[in-house]
Amino acid sequence: MFINTPTNPVLAYSCTETVFRIATWQIDPHVAQIVAVTGPGPTTDEVVDLVDELRQRGIRTLMTSALTAGDQEAFRLAGFIPYEHLLLLHRSLTVRDQSLFKRRNLLSPSGLRTQPVKVADRDAVLTLDQQAFSHTSPLWQVDHDTLVEATRVTDEHRWRIVRRSRTNAGPAGH
Repeated sequence: MFINTPTNPVLAYSCTETVFRIATWQIDPHVAQIVAVTGPGPTTDEVVDLVDELRQRGIRTLMTSALTAGDQEAFRLAGFIPYEHLLLLHRSLTVRDQSLFKRRNLLSPSGLRTQPVKVADRDAVLTLDQQAFSHTSPLWQVDHDTLVEATRVTDEHRWRIVRRSRTNAGPAGH
């Protein structure tokens, strides 16, 4: 069963125990991302039913969020194949590192200070983002609306830049 509101383009699909969030992709309304948000991992039958339902609604391509090896099985059995591999970075923190993170204005690796992103910086950040992800699939490329949405996903976020010049800004992290 689909749960939808007229003002929200995101759908919720509830099957036996798993609830999926479905959102069409910003660059193509025939592509949707499905994410299991509550309940146990879906069964193969639940995934197949969801795929059939979305096909009837005009969706032609489905993407999942990043999945653990265990969560992939039902999707693989329903015909999904690996599309991109997620690279995760890791760093151990020591007591000595704490003083670095307590400072309000962190220094970038180049020694330049980070600054909050202003509305006027968004076009420069979007240009830099497009250059950084031009070699990847459209999945990782964002437009202006998606960039703004990314800053509003959580109640609190830090979106900072390192300004090399008046016209050259680069993101310093979220």
